[in-house]
Amino acid sequence: MTPVIAGDLLIVSGIRKGTSGYRIAKNGAALAATQAWHNPDVPMYMSSPVVDGALLYGFSNKRKGQIFCLEAATGTVKWTTDGRAGQNAALQIAGRNLVVLTTEGDLIVANKNPEKFEELHRYKVADGQTWAQPVVLKDGVIIRSADAVSFWSW
Repeated sequence: MTPVIAGDLLIVSGIRKGTSGYRIAKNGAALAATQAWHNPDVPMYMSSPVVDGALLYGFSNKRKGQIFCLEAATGTVKWTTDGRAGQNAALQIAGRNLVVLTTEGDLIVANKNPEKFEELHRYKVADGQTWAQPVVLKDGVIIRSADAVSFWSW
């Protein structure tokens, strides 16, 4: 998981480590990290989250893949999906939507909603595995799978 900045916090995670928010401050010539919060319920392994204002959307490796939303300032989980979404996923913000591409080739378009997961569309966009980030464009999305590159229009 690539660390992300949300407000004044650095957010990190790891498999079986949970997710944590740290404040980084200068301490003389060095930098010091102070843990602001820790949430053991939404660990992220290889999937990197996206920040949208006060919210962080991520993909946890728990329950064979859960999409989740949490308050970035506190680490409080707003919602999680039931699970079984996939082994891993790449997330993107696209206007009012959250775009999730699972490694199994499913493209999920959901409404950015802090109260509940609201799936709008689900597309099967690849037969092979998809490990690369999708490229979200105004009129569609570019998907790279294990054996092809394709364009899907909205």
